[in-house]
Amino acid sequence: MRFRLHLLGFALLFLGGCAYFNTFYNLQLYFRMAEERYEQDGKVTPQNRSNYRRVIEKGSKILEFYPNSRYVDDALYYMGISYMRLGEISKARRKFQELLNFFPESPFVPRVHIALAKIALEERDLETAREELKKASGYGKKYENEVNLLLAEAYFEDGNYESALEVLRPLLGKPGKDRERYKTALFLAVRSAIALGRFQEAEAWIERLQQEYLTPEERRTLLELSGDLYTRWGRYDEALEVYQSLDLDPNSEDFPRIELKIGQAEEGRGNLEEAKKHYRTAATANQARNREEAVQARILLAQVLERQDSLEAARRYYDEASKVRVQSPLLFEARRRRDALDQLLAMKDSIAAEVFFRRGELFLFSLNQPEEAVAAYQKAYELAKENGQTSLAARSLYALAYIHLTVLPEPGKAQEYYQKLLTEFGGTIYAQEAERNLAPLFGNSTP
Repeated sequence: MRFRLHLLGFALLFLGGCAYFNTFYNLQLYFRMAEERYEQDGKVTPQNRSNYRRVIEKGSKILEFYPNSRYVDDALYYMGISYMRLGEISKARRKFQELLNFFPESPFVPRVHIALAKIALEERDLETAREELKKASGYGKKYENEVNLLLAEAYFEDGNYESALEVLRPLLGKPGKDRERYKTALFLAVRSAIALGRFQEAEAWIERLQQEYLTPEERRTLLELSGDLYTRWGRYDEALEVYQSLDLDPNSEDFPRIELKIGQAEEGRGNLEEAKKHYRTAATANQARNREEAVQARILLAQVLERQDSLEAARRYYDEASKVRVQSPLLFEARRRRDALDQLLAMKDSIAAEVFFRRGELFLFSLNQPEEAVAAYQKAYELAKENGQTSLAARSLYALAYIHLTVLPEPGKAQEYYQKLLTEFGGTIYAQEAERNLAPLFGNSTP
Protein backbone atom coordinates (compact mmCIF):
# COMPACT_ATOMS: atom_id res chain seq x y z
CA MET A 1 0.00 0.00 0.00
CA ARG A 2 2.83 2.37 0.94
CA PHE A 3 4.62 1.49 -2.30
CA ARG A 4 1.52 2.35 -4.28
CA LEU A 5 1.26 5.72 -2.50
CA HIS A 6 4.88 6.47 -3.35
CA LEU A 7 4.19 5.62 -6.98
CA LEU A 8 1.12 7.84 -6.99
CA GLY A 9 3.07 10.73 -5.48
CA PHE A 10 5.86 10.31 -8.03
CA ALA A 11 3.33 10.15 -10.84
CA LEU A 12 1.64 13.36 -9.67
CA LEU A 13 5.02 15.07 -9.34
CA PHE A 14 6.03 13.86 -12.80
CA LEU A 15 2.77 14.96 -14.36
CA GLY A 16 3.00 18.36 -12.65
CA GLY A 17 6.53 18.75 -13.93
CA CYS A 18 5.44 17.82 -17.43
CA ALA A 19 2.69 20.41 -17.31
CA TYR A 20 5.19 23.03 -16.18
CA PHE A 21 7.78 22.21 -18.85
CA ASN A 22 5.08 21.95 -21.53
CA THR A 23 3.79 25.37 -20.55
CA PHE A 24 7.24 26.91 -20.71
CA TYR A 25 8.08 25.07 -23.95
CA ASN A 26 4.90 26.36 -25.58
CA LEU A 27 5.61 29.85 -24.24
CA GLN A 28 9.00 29.85 -25.98
CA LEU A 29 7.60 28.28 -29.13
CA TYR A 30 4.79 30.82 -29.57
CA PHE A 31 7.14 33.70 -28.79
CA ARG A 32 9.72 32.54 -31.33
CA MET A 33 7.02 32.05 -33.98
CA ALA A 34 5.53 35.47 -33.26
CA GLU A 35 8.87 37.29 -33.40
CA GLU A 36 10.00 35.57 -36.60
CA ARG A 37 6.73 36.55 -38.26
CA TYR A 38 7.03 40.08 -36.90
CA GLU A 39 10.53 40.48 -38.34
CA GLN A 40 9.37 39.20 -41.74
CA ASP A 41 6.28 41.43 -41.91
CA GLY A 42 7.67 44.45 -40.09
CA LYS A 43 4.40 44.74 -38.15
CA VAL A 44 1.86 42.73 -36.18
CA THR A 45 -0.58 41.09 -38.57
CA PRO A 46 -4.00 39.78 -37.52
CA GLN A 47 -2.72 36.24 -38.06
CA ASN A 48 0.30 36.83 -35.83
CA ARG A 49 -1.63 38.63 -33.10
CA SER A 50 -2.97 35.31 -31.81
CA ASN A 51 0.59 34.03 -31.20
CA TYR A 52 1.36 36.99 -28.94
CA ARG A 53 -1.92 36.35 -27.10
CA ARG A 54 -0.85 32.74 -26.57
CA VAL A 55 2.50 33.94 -25.17
CA ILE A 56 0.64 36.11 -22.66
CA GLU A 57 -1.68 33.22 -21.76
CA LYS A 58 1.18 30.75 -21.18
CA GLY A 59 3.23 33.34 -19.32
CA SER A 60 0.32 34.13 -17.01
CA LYS A 61 0.05 30.44 -16.13
CA ILE A 62 3.72 30.27 -15.16
CA LEU A 63 3.35 33.36 -12.95
CA GLU A 64 0.22 31.97 -11.31
CA PHE A 65 1.07 28.30 -10.83
CA TYR A 66 4.87 28.34 -10.77
CA PRO A 67 5.84 31.67 -9.11
CA ASN A 68 9.10 30.20 -7.76
CA SER A 69 10.18 28.79 -11.10
CA ARG A 70 13.58 29.63 -12.55
CA TYR A 71 11.79 30.78 -15.70
CA VAL A 72 9.62 33.51 -14.21
CA ASP A 73 11.91 36.24 -15.56
CA ASP A 74 11.68 34.62 -19.01
CA ALA A 75 7.90 34.72 -18.78
CA LEU A 76 7.90 38.36 -17.68
CA TYR A 77 10.16 39.38 -20.56
CA TYR A 78 8.20 37.46 -23.23
CA MET A 79 4.92 38.85 -21.90
CA GLY A 80 6.32 42.40 -21.86
CA ILE A 81 7.46 42.16 -25.47
CA SER A 82 4.12 40.63 -26.48
CA TYR A 83 2.17 43.43 -24.83
CA MET A 84 4.48 45.95 -26.50
CA ARG A 85 3.91 44.42 -29.95
CA LEU A 86 0.14 44.48 -29.35
CA GLY A 87 0.24 48.17 -28.41
CA GLU A 88 -0.75 47.57 -24.78
CA ILE A 89 2.07 49.74 -23.50
CA SER A 90 1.04 50.18 -19.86
CA LYS A 91 0.87 46.40 -19.43
CA ALA A 92 4.23 45.99 -21.16
CA ARG A 93 5.83 48.52 -18.82
CA ARG A 94 4.34 46.74 -15.81
CA LYS A 95 5.89 43.40 -16.79
CA PHE A 96 9.25 44.99 -17.58
CA GLN A 97 9.27 46.80 -14.24
CA GLU A 98 8.41 43.60 -12.38
CA LEU A 99 11.39 41.92 -14.01
CA LEU A 100 13.71 44.80 -13.08
CA ASN A 101 12.42 44.91 -9.50
CA PHE A 102 12.44 41.18 -8.68
CA PHE A 103 15.15 39.85 -11.00
CA PRO A 104 17.89 42.54 -11.18
CA GLU A 105 20.47 39.87 -12.08
CA SER A 106 18.41 38.40 -14.92
CA PRO A 107 20.14 38.16 -18.31
CA PHE A 108 17.03 39.85 -19.73
CA VAL A 109 17.70 43.14 -17.88
CA PRO A 110 19.67 44.84 -20.71
CA ARG A 111 17.03 43.75 -23.21
CA VAL A 112 14.34 45.24 -20.97
CA HIS A 113 16.15 48.58 -20.96
CA ILE A 114 16.35 48.41 -24.76
CA ALA A 115 12.62 47.62 -24.99
CA LEU A 116 11.78 50.52 -22.66
CA ALA A 117 13.93 52.79 -24.86
CA LYS A 118 11.93 51.68 -27.92
CA ILE A 119 8.67 52.50 -26.14
CA ALA A 120 10.02 55.91 -25.14
CA LEU A 121 11.06 56.58 -28.75
CA GLU A 122 7.56 55.71 -29.98
CA GLU A 123 6.17 58.19 -27.45
CA ARG A 124 8.83 60.79 -28.40
CA ASP A 125 10.08 60.81 -24.81
CA LEU A 126 13.66 61.23 -25.98
CA GLU A 127 15.15 61.91 -22.56
CA THR A 128 13.82 58.63 -21.16
CA ALA A 129 14.95 56.79 -24.29
CA ARG A 130 18.51 58.04 -23.86
CA GLU A 131 18.49 57.14 -20.14
CA GLU A 132 17.37 53.58 -20.87
CA LEU A 133 19.97 53.20 -23.63
CA LYS A 134 22.69 54.41 -21.30
CA LYS A 135 21.68 51.71 -18.80
CA ALA A 136 21.71 49.04 -21.53
CA SER A 137 25.12 50.14 -22.76
CA GLY A 138 26.59 49.26 -19.36
CA TYR A 139 26.18 45.55 -20.10
CA GLY A 140 29.04 45.29 -22.56
CA LYS A 141 29.65 45.24 -26.31
CA LYS A 142 27.07 42.53 -26.91
CA TYR A 143 24.36 45.22 -27.08
CA GLU A 144 26.50 48.04 -28.50
CA ASN A 145 25.21 47.99 -32.08
CA GLU A 146 21.56 47.78 -31.09
CA VAL A 147 21.97 50.54 -28.52
CA ASN A 148 23.76 52.79 -31.04
CA LEU A 149 21.06 52.25 -33.64
CA LEU A 150 18.36 53.28 -31.18
CA LEU A 151 20.47 56.20 -29.99
CA ALA A 152 20.74 57.35 -33.60
CA GLU A 153 16.96 57.14 -33.88
CA ALA A 154 16.65 59.28 -30.74
CA TYR A 155 18.98 61.90 -32.24
CA PHE A 156 17.02 61.79 -35.50
CA GLU A 157 13.68 62.31 -33.75
CA ASP A 158 15.24 65.22 -31.85
CA GLY A 159 16.30 66.84 -35.14
CA ASN A 160 19.99 66.29 -34.39
CA TYR A 161 20.74 64.67 -37.75
CA GLU A 162 24.49 65.25 -37.59
CA SER A 163 24.79 63.29 -34.33
CA ALA A 164 22.53 60.58 -35.75
CA LEU A 165 24.90 60.07 -38.68
CA GLU A 166 27.94 60.15 -36.40
CA VAL A 167 26.51 57.35 -34.25
CA LEU A 168 25.43 55.39 -37.34
CA ARG A 169 28.78 55.39 -39.15
CA PRO A 170 30.28 52.36 -37.32
CA LEU A 171 27.12 50.42 -38.29
CA LEU A 172 27.44 51.34 -41.97
CA GLY A 173 30.68 49.53 -42.71
CA LYS A 174 30.54 45.84 -43.52
CA PRO A 175 27.06 44.36 -43.01
CA GLY A 176 28.18 41.51 -40.77
CA LYS A 177 25.72 38.85 -39.69
CA ASP A 178 22.83 41.12 -38.79
CA ARG A 179 21.64 42.31 -42.20
CA GLU A 180 18.36 43.64 -40.79
CA ARG A 181 20.13 46.02 -38.42
CA TYR A 182 22.44 47.05 -41.26
CA LYS A 183 19.47 47.86 -43.51
CA THR A 184 17.74 49.80 -40.72
CA ALA A 185 20.90 51.84 -40.21
CA LEU A 186 21.12 52.57 -43.94
CA PHE A 187 17.50 53.73 -44.09
CA LEU A 188 18.11 56.06 -41.15
CA ALA A 189 21.32 57.34 -42.76
CA VAL A 190 19.38 58.20 -45.94
CA ARG A 191 16.78 60.15 -43.97
CA SER A 192 19.43 61.98 -41.92
CA ALA A 193 21.48 62.95 -44.98
CA ILE A 194 18.36 64.22 -46.79
CA ALA A 195 17.39 66.30 -43.75
CA LEU A 196 20.91 67.81 -43.70
CA GLY A 197 20.76 68.62 -47.43
CA ARG A 198 23.68 66.26 -48.13
CA PHE A 199 22.07 64.85 -51.22
CA GLN A 200 25.03 63.04 -52.77
CA GLU A 201 25.66 61.23 -49.51
CA ALA A 202 22.00 60.22 -49.31
CA GLU A 203 22.17 58.97 -52.89
CA ALA A 204 25.21 56.83 -52.00
CA TRP A 205 23.34 55.21 -49.07
CA ILE A 206 20.38 54.53 -51.37
CA GLU A 207 22.69 52.76 -53.82
CA ARG A 208 23.97 50.60 -50.96
CA LEU A 209 20.42 49.68 -50.00
CA GLN A 210 19.60 48.73 -53.57
CA GLN A 211 22.27 46.05 -53.32
CA GLU A 212 20.56 44.44 -50.32
CA TYR A 213 17.73 41.93 -50.27
CA LEU A 214 14.65 44.04 -49.58
CA THR A 215 11.12 42.99 -48.81
CA PRO A 216 8.38 44.46 -51.05
CA GLU A 217 7.53 46.91 -48.25
CA GLU A 218 11.17 47.98 -47.94
CA ARG A 219 11.40 48.48 -51.71
CA ARG A 220 8.37 50.77 -51.61
CA THR A 221 9.90 52.70 -48.72
CA LEU A 222 13.18 53.06 -50.61
CA LEU A 223 11.40 54.31 -53.72
CA GLU A 224 9.53 56.90 -51.68
CA LEU A 225 12.77 58.03 -50.02
CA SER A 226 14.37 58.36 -53.46
CA GLY A 227 11.48 60.60 -54.51
CA ASP A 228 11.90 62.66 -51.34
CA LEU A 229 15.61 63.04 -52.09
CA TYR A 230 15.00 64.23 -55.65
CA THR A 231 12.31 66.68 -54.47
CA ARG A 232 14.62 68.22 -51.88
CA TRP A 233 17.43 68.26 -54.46
CA GLY A 234 15.26 70.15 -56.94
CA ARG A 235 15.25 67.25 -59.42
CA TYR A 236 11.48 67.34 -59.75
CA ASP A 237 11.14 65.35 -62.98
CA GLU A 238 12.96 62.40 -61.40
CA ALA A 239 10.95 62.76 -58.20
CA LEU A 240 7.69 62.67 -60.12
CA GLU A 241 8.77 59.59 -62.07
CA VAL A 242 9.68 57.75 -58.86
CA TYR A 243 6.44 58.64 -57.04
CA GLN A 244 4.32 57.64 -60.02
CA SER A 245 6.14 54.31 -60.29
CA LEU A 246 4.67 53.35 -56.90
CA ASP A 247 1.31 53.04 -58.71
CA LEU A 248 -0.72 52.91 -55.49
CA ASP A 249 -4.29 51.74 -55.22
CA PRO A 250 -6.47 54.81 -54.46
CA ASN A 251 -7.87 52.87 -51.50
CA SER A 252 -4.48 52.17 -49.92
CA GLU A 253 -3.45 53.87 -46.68
CA ASP A 254 -0.37 55.38 -48.34
CA PHE A 255 -2.26 56.92 -51.27
CA PRO A 256 -2.93 60.40 -49.74
CA ARG A 257 0.69 60.81 -48.67
CA ILE A 258 2.07 59.95 -52.10
CA GLU A 259 -0.53 62.15 -53.84
CA LEU A 260 0.65 65.02 -51.68
CA LYS A 261 4.26 64.38 -52.68
CA ILE A 262 3.32 64.16 -56.36
CA GLY A 263 1.69 67.56 -55.93
CA GLN A 264 4.90 68.97 -54.46
CA ALA A 265 6.92 67.61 -57.39
CA GLU A 266 4.45 69.13 -59.87
CA GLU A 267 4.62 72.44 -58.03
CA GLY A 268 8.40 72.30 -58.21
CA ARG A 269 8.13 71.79 -61.98
CA GLY A 270 5.91 74.88 -62.18
CA ASN A 271 2.75 72.90 -63.06
CA LEU A 272 0.55 74.65 -60.51
CA GLU A 273 -2.78 73.39 -61.86
CA GLU A 274 -1.55 69.78 -61.69
CA ALA A 275 -0.18 70.43 -58.21
CA LYS A 276 -3.56 71.77 -57.04
CA LYS A 277 -5.32 68.72 -58.45
CA HIS A 278 -3.12 66.33 -56.49
CA TYR A 279 -3.35 68.42 -53.30
CA ARG A 280 -7.15 68.32 -53.53
CA THR A 281 -7.10 64.55 -54.02
CA ALA A 282 -4.82 64.10 -51.01
CA ALA A 283 -6.94 66.42 -48.87
CA THR A 284 -10.25 64.73 -49.62
CA ALA A 285 -9.25 61.05 -49.69
CA ASN A 286 -11.19 59.00 -47.17
CA GLN A 287 -7.96 57.54 -45.77
CA ALA A 288 -6.63 61.04 -45.00
CA ARG A 289 -9.55 61.98 -42.77
CA ASN A 290 -8.29 63.04 -39.33
CA ARG A 291 -4.68 62.55 -40.45
CA GLU A 292 -1.89 65.09 -40.83
CA GLU A 293 -1.86 64.66 -44.62
CA ALA A 294 -5.33 66.25 -44.73
CA VAL A 295 -3.97 69.36 -42.99
CA GLN A 296 -0.75 69.55 -44.99
CA ALA A 297 -2.45 69.09 -48.37
CA ARG A 298 -4.91 71.92 -47.67
CA ILE A 299 -2.11 74.23 -46.50
CA LEU A 300 -0.05 73.54 -49.62
CA LEU A 301 -3.10 74.08 -51.82
CA ALA A 302 -3.88 77.35 -50.05
CA GLN A 303 -0.31 78.57 -50.52
CA VAL A 304 -0.54 77.99 -54.27
CA LEU A 305 -3.81 79.90 -54.33
CA GLU A 306 -2.19 82.75 -52.40
CA ARG A 307 0.47 83.09 -55.07
CA GLN A 308 -2.28 83.15 -57.68
CA ASP A 309 -3.99 86.00 -55.76
CA SER A 310 -7.02 83.83 -54.94
CA LEU A 311 -7.00 84.94 -51.32
CA GLU A 312 -10.64 84.09 -50.56
CA ALA A 313 -10.18 80.51 -51.77
CA ALA A 314 -6.87 80.22 -49.93
CA ARG A 315 -8.52 81.46 -46.76
CA ARG A 316 -11.21 78.78 -47.11
CA TYR A 317 -8.66 75.97 -47.34
CA TYR A 318 -6.73 77.28 -44.34
CA ASP A 319 -9.97 77.31 -42.40
CA GLU A 320 -10.73 73.72 -43.46
CA ALA A 321 -7.21 72.64 -42.47
CA SER A 322 -7.55 74.25 -39.04
CA LYS A 323 -10.63 72.11 -38.30
CA VAL A 324 -9.18 68.68 -39.08
CA ARG A 325 -9.35 66.54 -35.96
CA VAL A 326 -5.72 65.61 -35.54
CA GLN A 327 -2.93 66.59 -33.17
CA SER A 328 -0.43 68.45 -35.32
CA PRO A 329 1.61 71.67 -35.13
CA LEU A 330 0.32 72.33 -38.66
CA LEU A 331 -3.06 73.25 -37.16
CA PHE A 332 -1.49 76.34 -35.59
CA GLU A 333 0.12 77.20 -38.94
CA ALA A 334 -3.25 76.89 -40.72
CA ARG A 335 -5.00 79.12 -38.17
CA ARG A 336 -2.22 81.69 -38.23
CA ARG A 337 -2.31 81.98 -42.01
CA ARG A 338 -6.13 82.03 -42.07
CA ASP A 339 -6.15 84.93 -39.58
CA ALA A 340 -3.52 86.79 -41.62
CA LEU A 341 -5.64 86.44 -44.76
CA ASP A 342 -8.68 87.68 -42.83
CA GLN A 343 -6.76 90.86 -42.08
CA LEU A 344 -5.52 91.20 -45.66
CA LEU A 345 -9.01 90.75 -47.07
CA ALA A 346 -10.39 93.31 -44.63
CA MET A 347 -7.94 95.97 -45.85
CA LYS A 348 -7.85 95.10 -49.57
CA ASP A 349 -9.66 98.28 -50.67
CA SER A 350 -7.62 100.70 -48.58
CA ILE A 351 -4.95 102.96 -50.13
CA ALA A 352 -3.49 104.29 -46.86
CA ALA A 353 0.26 104.05 -46.36
CA GLU A 354 -0.27 102.51 -42.90
CA VAL A 355 -2.39 99.76 -44.41
CA PHE A 356 0.23 98.88 -47.03
CA PHE A 357 2.86 98.74 -44.32
CA ARG A 358 0.68 96.37 -42.32
CA ARG A 359 0.18 94.26 -45.46
CA GLY A 360 3.94 94.04 -45.77
CA GLU A 361 4.18 92.74 -42.20
CA LEU A 362 1.53 90.11 -42.82
CA PHE A 363 3.14 88.91 -46.05
CA LEU A 364 6.59 88.78 -44.45
CA PHE A 365 5.97 87.38 -40.98
CA SER A 366 2.68 85.48 -41.23
CA LEU A 367 2.59 84.24 -44.83
CA ASN A 368 6.31 83.97 -45.65
CA GLN A 369 5.93 85.75 -48.97
CA PRO A 370 8.87 88.19 -49.08
CA GLU A 371 8.24 89.26 -52.68
CA GLU A 372 4.69 90.33 -51.83
CA ALA A 373 6.03 92.01 -48.70
CA VAL A 374 8.50 94.00 -50.82
CA ALA A 375 5.70 95.24 -53.08
CA ALA A 376 3.61 96.29 -50.08
CA TYR A 377 6.49 98.08 -48.31
CA GLN A 378 7.47 99.83 -51.56
CA LYS A 379 3.91 101.14 -51.90
CA ALA A 380 3.90 102.15 -48.24
CA TYR A 381 7.13 104.13 -48.75
CA GLU A 382 5.82 105.93 -51.84
CA LEU A 383 2.50 106.90 -50.20
CA ALA A 384 4.11 107.89 -46.90
CA LYS A 385 6.72 110.09 -48.63
CA GLU A 386 4.02 111.70 -50.79
CA ASN A 387 1.91 112.47 -47.72
CA GLY A 388 4.80 113.74 -45.60
CA GLN A 389 4.74 110.77 -43.21
CA THR A 390 8.48 110.84 -42.56
CA SER A 391 8.61 108.19 -39.86
CA LEU A 392 6.55 105.67 -41.83
CA ALA A 393 8.53 106.28 -45.03
CA ALA A 394 11.81 105.71 -43.17
CA ARG A 395 10.42 102.61 -41.50
CA SER A 396 9.38 101.22 -44.90
CA LEU A 397 12.87 101.74 -46.32
CA TYR A 398 14.36 100.00 -43.31
CA ALA A 399 12.05 97.02 -43.92
CA LEU A 400 13.00 96.93 -47.62
CA ALA A 401 16.73 96.98 -46.82
CA TYR A 402 16.26 94.28 -44.18
CA ILE A 403 14.34 91.93 -46.52
CA HIS A 404 16.82 92.25 -49.37
CA LEU A 405 19.75 91.78 -47.02
CA THR A 406 18.57 88.86 -44.88
CA VAL A 407 15.57 87.16 -46.50
CA LEU A 408 15.85 87.14 -50.27
CA PRO A 409 18.91 87.97 -50.18
CA GLU A 410 19.91 90.64 -52.69
CA PRO A 411 22.69 92.73 -51.11
CA GLY A 412 22.90 95.13 -54.04
CA LYS A 413 19.27 96.20 -53.64
CA ALA A 414 19.66 96.18 -49.87
CA GLN A 415 22.46 98.72 -50.18
CA GLU A 416 20.31 100.91 -52.42
CA TYR A 417 17.51 101.03 -49.86
CA TYR A 418 20.00 101.51 -47.01
CA GLN A 419 21.65 104.45 -48.78
CA LYS A 420 18.26 105.96 -49.61
CA LEU A 421 17.26 105.72 -45.93
CA LEU A 422 20.44 107.52 -44.80
CA THR A 423 20.15 110.16 -47.53
CA GLU A 424 16.45 110.99 -47.22
CA PHE A 425 15.79 110.34 -43.54
CA GLY A 426 19.22 110.46 -41.89
CA GLY A 427 17.91 112.08 -38.70
CA THR A 428 15.28 109.44 -37.93
CA ILE A 429 15.55 106.63 -35.42
CA TYR A 430 15.22 104.12 -38.30
CA ALA A 431 18.35 105.49 -39.98
CA GLN A 432 20.19 105.13 -36.68
CA GLU A 433 18.90 101.58 -36.23
CA ALA A 434 19.96 100.73 -39.78
CA GLU A 435 23.51 101.94 -39.10
CA ARG A 436 23.60 99.91 -35.89
CA ASN A 437 21.93 96.68 -37.08
CA LEU A 438 22.23 96.48 -40.87
CA ALA A 439 25.55 98.11 -41.67
CA PRO A 440 27.64 95.34 -39.97
CA LEU A 441 25.90 92.77 -42.16
CA PHE A 442 27.18 94.40 -45.35
CA GLY A 443 30.78 93.75 -44.36
CA ASN A 444 33.42 95.69 -46.28
CA SER A 445 30.98 96.62 -49.04
CA THR A 446 28.93 99.03 -46.93
CA PRO A 447 28.59 102.33 -48.83
